Amino acid sequence: MNKTLIFHRRWRNALVIVVMLLILLGIGVVLLVRPEMPPSGSLLISVEENIVRRWILVDIATGTYHDWADDIDVVLPAGSSDLQISPDRRQIAFPVFDAPSDTMRIFLVNADGSNLHPISAGDGRDHSPQWSPDSRTIVFSRSSNYLSALFLLDVATQTEEQITAFTNDIHANWSPDGARIVFTTSRDGFQELYSYEMASGESIRLTRNELQNDLNAAFSPDGRHIAYMSNYSVGDGTGEIWVMDADGTNQQRITDNEVDDVNPVWTPDSRAIVFTQTSSDRTGGDLWRYWIQTGESERLTNAGGYELAPVFSADSNYMAYITDIRGRERGLDLLNLRTLESKPLFAEENVRVWFISRWMNPSP
Repeated sequence: MNKTLIFHRRWRNALVIVVMLLILLGIGVVLLVRPEMPPSGSLLISVEENIVRRWILVDIATGTYHDWADDIDVVLPAGSSDLQISPDRRQIAFPVFDAPSDTMRIFLVNADGSNLHPISAGDGRDHSPQWSPDSRTIVFSRSSNYLSALFLLDVATQTEEQITAFTNDIHANWSPDGARIVFTTSRDGFQELYSYEMASGESIRLTRNELQNDLNAAFSPDGRHIAYMSNYSVGDGTGEIWVMDADGTNQQRITDNEVDDVNPVWTPDSRAIVFTQTSSDRTGGDLWRYWIQTGESERLTNAGGYELAPVFSADSNYMAYITDIRGRERGLDLLNLRTLESKPLFAEENVRVWFISRWMNPSP
């Protein structure tokens, strides 16, 4: 082959490689310098004023808020809280207590405020509803005679199925694929974690910790891990955060101190766990972030009171959470998780925030 032709081909190939590298470099620069998108969407929160609870819709982008009752044409039951918005953002499930009958039922309402109705039988106290990933099923706890069992509720047919015995089964959490439910049970004495398998209907024990409670378990959004907390007794300083594989193997404690670390919540990208670490004098608690890949932890808040119940934007860049600072009403703040700068989203005199819904985008 002609040496000149070979030379030109090699030169052309080298030029193509250089051009491709420059293009990739350009894309990388654009990604690095691209301005951060401001937070958007809304949050539905339950607040209490003068013993009366109401729902407030907070617009994240503008910081404005108003009573959700102004947008809907139904009267919400008094005392409604624990607002569980379906993954498809079309419906909201929540428990309502009926004082005369001493019962609690799960109610359902469309996101536009229409078709409000009870959906569970209320044979006792029905509470803690959790939606399946496909928005078709709700798992909830029914408490009766100081014991609790788990029930499945088909939203379309409103039929119930009891899936565990009354052995204090609580804190149900769905796997992202809807195949399993992890929950806490006292059937073995101290609280342990079990996994209910939807296909087989069997419950499989995950933890075996003597003289220790395991609770508040949550699957990571990618389905690979489960985060949970453990303690010996409430408020005794033994609360720690643990992580294990989804099948219960490789259990690892990720905090180790003499204060209580509680209520782990995954970021949507599954890269980190955010939890509340209480102060040694138990007068407050800050939010911390644990990075799964590096094993490093960092403090996110330090406001002098309690910060708790974080919810996240879909891109994991922002976090809304409840603040309970002495000298100020219980409110709602927003934290930029890149800069760790925070600002108030909701604060009204004599009004206390009790619950935050999932981050909704677009708004209902």
